[in-house]
Amino acid sequence: MLGKERSMLDKENRRLNVMFVKKCDEISTPHKIICSLLLPRTTRKGQTVQRQSISPPPVDDKNYPHLGGELKH
Repeated sequence: MLGKERSMLDKENRRLNVMFVKKCDEISTPHKIICSLLLPRTTRKGQTVQRQSISPPPVDDKNYPHLGGELKH
């Protein structure tokens, strides 16, 4: 019983995923990039892969004393 429900849920999930991807393809490119960032990548085994978050460039805190750097006079 539970297995049957599970496979139905998986099918529905996959269908929604495909619909979401198709929707993304219809959207213009900047939105598509956002979509691809929102959509977790799924490996062939079906495990979602966590995308590495892009860290902002390091701040040169000498120029920003309020961030803890020393202000050079």
